[in-house]
Amino acid sequence: MFSCLPDCQLSELGASDWLWLLAFGVFFYASSRLWARWAFSYNKYPFTNLRWHAPRFIYIAFVTAMLTVVPVYTFLGEDAGYWYSRILYFPTTFIAYVAWLLVELNDPRQ
Repeated sequence: MFSCLPDCQLSELGASDWLWLLAFGVFFYASSRLWARWAFSYNKYPFTNLRWHAPRFIYIAFVTAMLTVVPVYTFLGEDAGYWYSRILYFPTTFIAYVAWLLVELNDPRQ
């Protein structure tokens, strides 16, 4: 995909590389928004059922991974990324889901 592999720098990327990155970003954003629309409109089951929580939790876990695991690997190194993804990722995801759930249940607009 990239002409400068295996050691790419941003300054070495060509026009086709930037187009690939842009296409990937647009695809990722569009599929993420479609997935979110499905996950948060899935009201087939009551709130007390685990099947109500599963699509929402999976989506929030995915977003949490994209926002935390990739930067930890990038900025703190491979070892820190490995240990974060093995030990701290699930508690971070659980806290993010509980925070979203608290906001959802206490929404003043309802």
